[in-house]
Amino acid sequence: MTLLAHTAGVRSAPGVFGAADHVAGFRVGPSRISVVDVRRHRMTVRVNGRPARSAGISAGKGGTRAYTTTSGVHLTMAKGDPVIMTSDWMGVTDRKDPRYYRKEVRHAVQISASGEYVHAAPWSVAQQGRANVSHGCVNASPEFARWFYDQTLRGDVVLITGTDRPLEWNNGWGYWQIPWTRWVMGSALRKPAAPGRPRT
Repeated sequence: MTLLAHTAGVRSAPGVFGAADHVAGFRVGPSRISVVDVRRHRMTVRVNGRPARSAGISAGKGGTRAYTTTSGVHLTMAKGDPVIMTSDWMGVTDRKDPRYYRKEVRHAVQISASGEYVHAAPWSVAQQGRANVSHGCVNASPEFARWFYDQTLRGDVVLITGTDRPLEWNNGWGYWQIPWTRWVMGSALRKPAAPGRPRT
């Protein structure tokens, strides 16, 4: 695809104007949308609308907000292999505390700023497809997690359903959580309301 930016003569600052238009080429990757059904303990990946893989998973065990996986439209943000995950995020740093943990996690794909990942969890394979036992991440088998890690590009969609904790719009790249009517309120192209009259 080609992007043509008509920047010639555009004022960007007092006395500063664009010298020329700009043309750039780019390629759009495949549509990759993963749906995580927390209630069914299943993750299904579709590429260009067709099912590519489906696997049992284990999501957040709930009981508290902190342990509840966020529902909503997530975008993949980063990848790491390995990623060190600890209980520091919930203020637990004492090794004697039964809640303490420090794990080296393989094939981890980040989906929120609050620390949710889709990652390999060999310790919960027996629960994957049957029960939710994680601290909020999406646990997958090492084989499926490796495949997902290798396939995923930054910005791919991971739609999570089945929990009572919605993803906050500013928790990572959750901008899809904002209704369109609210989104356009912040547009630079939106005309200001007439004095004394509310915006619609």
